[in-house]
Amino acid sequence: MRAYGHDFKLNFFTDTARNDEFLPLAIVIHGGGFNSGSKDNCKIIESAREFASRGYRTIAINYPLCGAYWNGTDVNEDVAPFGSGPWHAWDAEEPLYPLGVGQQHPQCKKGAASRQAHPEQYMQAQEVANRAARYAIQYAHSRAEEWGIDVERTVCNGASAGAVTCYEMFLFNTTVSFRPESTGLEPVLELDQIKINVAAGRAGGLSTPPEVRAVTDETVAVMAPGAAIYDLHGDEDVTVPITSAEFLVETLDEFGIPAELDIAAGEGHSLFPWQFNKSHPERLNAMFDFIETYLPDNGGDDDDDDVDNDGFWNYTDVQYGTEDPSMQLMNIALPSSGEYGVVMFHHPKGSTYNDIGQREVNAALDSGYALVSWESFGAYEAVDLEAAWRYAQTCFEFLRSSSDQYGWKSENIIIAGRSMGSIVSWKLAHSQEPAIVGIHFYNALPRQTWQAPDLWYPPDDVVSPAYGPGPNSDYGHNPVYAYPVRDKYMELGEEDKLTFIEGMWDDPALHNGGWINTYATFHYFPDLVAQIEAVSSSPSMVPTATTSSEPSITVSSSPSMVPTATNSSETGFCFPSESIVQVIRMEGDKKNKMVIPTEQLQIDDFVLTVGTKLSPSYERVYSFGHYDPNLPRVEYLRFLPSGLELSPNHYVYRSGKFVPAREIEVGDDLLLMKTTRKQEKVSGIKHVYRRGALAPLTASGTIVVDGVLASRYASFWDDDESSLLPSWIENQFHEWAHFVIIILRCSSWVFGKQEQHNIGLSTSTDHLRKMTVW
Repeated sequence: MRAYGHDFKLNFFTDTARNDEFLPLAIVIHGGGFNSGSKDNCKIIESAREFASRGYRTIAINYPLCGAYWNGTDVNEDVAPFGSGPWHAWDAEEPLYPLGVGQQHPQCKKGAASRQAHPEQYMQAQEVANRAARYAIQYAHSRAEEWGIDVERTVCNGASAGAVTCYEMFLFNTTVSFRPESTGLEPVLELDQIKINVAAGRAGGLSTPPEVRAVTDETVAVMAPGAAIYDLHGDEDVTVPITSAEFLVETLDEFGIPAELDIAAGEGHSLFPWQFNKSHPERLNAMFDFIETYLPDNGGDDDDDDVDNDGFWNYTDVQYGTEDPSMQLMNIALPSSGEYGVVMFHHPKGSTYNDIGQREVNAALDSGYALVSWESFGAYEAVDLEAAWRYAQTCFEFLRSSSDQYGWKSENIIIAGRSMGSIVSWKLAHSQEPAIVGIHFYNALPRQTWQAPDLWYPPDDVVSPAYGPGPNSDYGHNPVYAYPVRDKYMELGEEDKLTFIEGMWDDPALHNGGWINTYATFHYFPDLVAQIEAVSSSPSMVPTATTSSEPSITVSSSPSMVPTATNSSETGFCFPSESIVQVIRMEGDKKNKMVIPTEQLQIDDFVLTVGTKLSPSYERVYSFGHYDPNLPRVEYLRFLPSGLELSPNHYVYRSGKFVPAREIEVGDDLLLMKTTRKQEKVSGIKHVYRRGALAPLTASGTIVVDGVLASRYASFWDDDESSLLPSWIENQFHEWAHFVIIILRCSSWVFGKQEQHNIGLSTSTDHLRKMTVW
């Protein structure tokens, strides 16, 4: 490619042993603040070789940097029109400056995002890199036969500015741009036809709001059908702060583009050594697993419906109707055994029936349900609601009539959907069909739902939703849009059928810029199933679970709808598998500071606790009082807004002393141990059902879980039981329990790490467990 009087080249990497195959294309883009960097950087070369070794035809590119086109202008003035302003011409024969950083205009020397740069320079630098990347892909596609490239499958990888370039190729192109009258960059329609399937990189983000370039659902529909983004980011990055990556994820979600933010705890901007650490192959594998999840199949001629192309489908492209055969298709995932119902799920706008994540599918399978992902309008087609509602009814009737073929119970169907999928499924969900036993919607009824009240007003039908954002958000899936539905349930006296959950994004146990829990947006699906089982004797009661990403308000079940906990007598002193702890893990002489779920906690990890005077301290986990990370449907108490979850009898620190969690009331103060130590008032308490029961043991008998100080011990008795010990012991039970197990602590110090019992306990802990309940 020639631009701004310079020639720009690329490097090509491939596995020559696979010359007879057509493989997906990967383009690797270097970082450097849009003013420096090169395809010949050793890290870029290593990245490109990694892609090639994993079955990608790979190109690493150079692109025009600031010094190639920017001649400087007053940072306090608007950029003058092209021809009289600072911009050099793309098709210029002579260069503006040599490419060396030291020879370019001073405004370029510290990067396009620096204070010395003009405010518009950063946005326009991205457009130059975007255009160059499209030219590189176009060139590689022109050599597809020679190089063995599958032109329908393309991945973009980059770091820092290179990652930004990859990510924003989903949001703008040569036509959707910022002030072309200043840059002189004309639209190139053939470049706008270039499609990226997956972008995956390090330390990228989004700092320019999409509206600056007039990005809309329609423009994204052209650029990014079926696209997905993965960003690895250090939470201590000061060059591209993690808030930029969080803004990226939120923006992409609004446009229906799946995005995952993978956070490297304690890491800064340079993540290459961390990600490519040979001792931790799982770090690099996480990125490639994401790519392989969202990269389309190779389009082979496999007509076998039983082939599981995505790792979890038993049947693909099953036709459920004849009105529109090209659209009326579904994929089916079945549990491996037992009787099961079926979840009928519809995707959000911007994806298709092929794009539901494996974690959501697993939520259904693990709960004893098949999952059907069905199609009605494609990724970005205009939605004919009347037709979509009709297709939903057709799909439902197909499920009812095909129970013998696929093995599900035709009278046990849950309607599910996300965003636009909730709209498409709404009429069916509220049709009073006896076979519909529950409803599960995530980010239900987005903003556009309410823009055509003459066509449809959802409360007239009435359902249940969950949301990622909160009511103070300007995000299109703000849960306040569904408040009329929630209020209608209450008006009709049916609030016991609705669980309305807001604030999933604000829950540190669920979301940290990306989903860190087991079931992603289906986190509360097991709770819905538990409710369904609890009310199975009352078929008129159809539980609904609506979830959101904003602060949490729950209109929830009556006592009769609360399911029985699993093995509650065995788990009265535990935390669930997905509770969050901070640890230091030793690897040789290196200390790795991490934020992990309790199920990943190991003996000999150093976990955050408190020492004397409530000062933060890291203490060795010397054993577990209980260890069963996969125990299903265990009852816990959840305290808001902290998100702390623990057994009702478990002790927690309240106003200067440890008390059983069951005694905590709204308005009580819990002690937060996050960036600073502070008291936080409890705003809400709810019963929840979670997977797993774990009880790590520390020398002080304390532990910080979900950012809140808790004890390691629990009461011997419930409120309705008689105490076997004097009641005055109850008031100091944390201290008494800590004294009693001194023998166990001493045995740990003497013998060190011991062999594990078959339920995860050290040998000495298991002996003591058999003698008493903690």
